[in-house]
Amino acid sequence: MSTDCLDVDMLVMLCQSDVDLLLSDENNITAMHHMVEKHRPTDAHLVHTLASERPYDFNTIRDSLFLHACVHGSKATLQELLQLGASIDGKDGASGLPVMLLAASSAVNQTAIENVNILMANGADLHVTSSNGQNLCHIAAILCNVQLLELAIAARVDHTYQDKEGSTPLHYACAAPENDAVISLLIEAGLDMNEPNSDGLTPLNLSIKSQHVNNVIPLIRAMVDITKCGLQDCIYQDLQILAQPEIIEASPKPLEYTLMLSSFFERMAKERMRLKESYMALSVQLEDAAIDLIEGLHSSQLQGLVLHGNVLEMAISTGRKRFIATDAVQYELNRVWHEWQEPSYKALLKSTIIFLLQAIARPFVILVVWPLIVLNIQVFGYTFSWNILRPRAAPTIRYRVEAFAYVAFLILLMVEAADHEFSKPFMTKLEWITLAYVLALLYNEFVTLVREGFHFYFTRLGHKTNCIIITMFIIFYIVRLIVIYSKVESPNDVLRLTSYLLAVASTMSCIRLLQYLRVHRVIGPIQKSYGKVVQNMACFVVILFIYLMAFASGLVNIYGATGFAVNKTEANNTQNCPSEGFESMQSSAQSLFWSLFGLLDVGDLSNCTHEEATAGKIVFGLWLLQAMIILLNMLIALVTNKFDEFQSNADTEWKASFGATVIDVQKSQRYPIPFNLLHVTVDILEWL
Repeated sequence: MSTDCLDVDMLVMLCQSDVDLLLSDENNITAMHHMVEKHRPTDAHLVHTLASERPYDFNTIRDSLFLHACVHGSKATLQELLQLGASIDGKDGASGLPVMLLAASSAVNQTAIENVNILMANGADLHVTSSNGQNLCHIAAILCNVQLLELAIAARVDHTYQDKEGSTPLHYACAAPENDAVISLLIEAGLDMNEPNSDGLTPLNLSIKSQHVNNVIPLIRAMVDITKCGLQDCIYQDLQILAQPEIIEASPKPLEYTLMLSSFFERMAKERMRLKESYMALSVQLEDAAIDLIEGLHSSQLQGLVLHGNVLEMAISTGRKRFIATDAVQYELNRVWHEWQEPSYKALLKSTIIFLLQAIARPFVILVVWPLIVLNIQVFGYTFSWNILRPRAAPTIRYRVEAFAYVAFLILLMVEAADHEFSKPFMTKLEWITLAYVLALLYNEFVTLVREGFHFYFTRLGHKTNCIIITMFIIFYIVRLIVIYSKVESPNDVLRLTSYLLAVASTMSCIRLLQYLRVHRVIGPIQKSYGKVVQNMACFVVILFIYLMAFASGLVNIYGATGFAVNKTEANNTQNCPSEGFESMQSSAQSLFWSLFGLLDVGDLSNCTHEEATAGKIVFGLWLLQAMIILLNMLIALVTNKFDEFQSNADTEWKASFGATVIDVQKSQRYPIPFNLLHVTVDILEWL
């Protein structure tokens, strides 16, 4: 039955006839249901007429008619049905949605607002949830209905509520097309932009997957943490949207955004080798965007950026070397390094001496007068500035003084090595001073670890080296003190083992001096090149070790033929074989290793029987062929290639290293060792 032209008189006539008004289709929708969705001024009158003329039929379909009107009907129709006794506590049989959520799910936003307001006025519960845990805010987000969402938030509906899939309204808003207004409203309401649902998808994940730029922009504008949004689970085609210019422009901090995203794409290039070139291209593109941004800033902006911002720290921690090497950044770094002006050598020397004297004098002066300070504060109520005599100097001066103090530590190690006797039953003054230096180094590393964080700290080779050196020194001194004060009966064996640690620690400590030369324009790049070459030699060492063990095993079997003698006479006749260099795997490996440096001649193998000598010379010749001609030439080619590769980027590498040093010295504000321990004591007294 068509209801397009239905009016009150026609409905009365139909009601008085024998027409079955409850005849429904396969969805249980009758003509009366279609009647209430036309949004005509007479719809409410038609409902009232049906209730008057056919009360039995009306009561049969009243509640289902009301549910249908909640979605498709007009405000007047809904009010009329409520007056006629329709229940506001019902649920839709097909979707399971309560009346309030059913009304909110109207395809026409204005209709949804009007119907929800009517239900609110009649006491309907706004906080109801559907069978899958969605509330009114979820429905508004799904339908992109900003006004409905504002109404729900104003009515204190929980906009942070998670449904059974762990999704908040923000998740649904980000998955819907062109829904930036709703997303912005939910972000302003304080929803967590980094919270994943039960599938591990965050709002940014869903926005990227929807491929709608307008959905991504509000999240970027609100500074969503891209390191916590699970972007590693997205595919390359979806991630490309983050590198679009309008997305970069939307970020309140475009430099941080581009640098962080550039680092992310570089990390993805290492994890997804199949698309390595594509990810690296995106990484380079974003770093270029950051360079364009930094070169477009004025000098005053750059000054604030370097001194107060965390852009450079982020660039250093993420390895954005080309960004750090730009002329604009280097200019500001040099200004910070020299405290805005580059002094003459005479002024530099003077400032260095003054800073060193202040660093030495302040702890002793404060410690001497500390009782008087406490007395004045407690008795007379005087105030005292603990910053008196606090050393202040440019980072370049601090760095030089720290290097001089470390050189003094190395001199002490050398003096101790020249006049060291483990047999002494006590710790000498020189040993105590050296121990103080080691503890000072330990304190500096601990402060650096706390400041940089555990993860970033151990990504830097210099920090790992420092930890190894300090650990060896600490073990040596602990064992030394235990031996002295516990009266060990046979301490020599223990001290001999620890002296090996001391030897390695002293050697690495001297080599560590190169770290202080990394700011030198000539020595710095060479040192970085050397470090890179050493790191890349690991593969060669593994290959060489495998070959060494293989040939050592073969030579042991050849020159160990005396072990197969069947009687003493035969054994005595084979005693002349020079097996002391090949009698075991250890000795054989050592002999082959030293043969690489010409310390083992083939003539040393000629005292065996003819068969053994021939077999030994063949295996030994094959070893020299593999090691000297193939492996060593491969090593030379590898070293040359890596050195040339690094030298081609030496300027960028050095500038990046210099930038890291400047920021590290400026942030750390360290004092020279071992006087930093005394300054810590003064700071503790100040805290007390």
